[in-house]
Amino acid sequence: MWTKITSIRKNLNISIENERRIQQLRSVALGAEVPIDLEYTGATNMLVELGYQLLMSLNVNTGSIEMKTEKVLDIMSPYLTDALSVEPEKRELMLQIYEMKSKLQPKQLTVVPHSPPSHGSEQASRKA
Repeated sequence: MWTKITSIRKNLNISIENERRIQQLRSVALGAEVPIDLEYTGATNMLVELGYQLLMSLNVNTGSIEMKTEKVLDIMSPYLTDALSVEPEKRELMLQIYEMKSKLQPKQLTVVPHSPPSHGSEQASRKA
């Protein structure tokens, strides 16, 4: 069903932020309910392909980006299937992708305003 990915060896410099994203994706894949051992090159190529397809899905007239879930699945499936070494059912693979997505989303931090005690006013009231 999925085509085997062929590759060409190239040297590539990756920014620190993208390195973190790649390693985070690999970590989340390994921690999935059914662990996926996504290799570094596979994770990098998958993210590049997703980014490229996202760019290609830009609607210049409306300024919106539309990429159907089916397209995302088509992009990710060969990489994840290679890592699993067994072809999962489409539904199972989709559930794995949703699980990975939820774990990759940044956590919302609640910032509570904090006003540090002013030492000068405390000392002045103590002297009085």
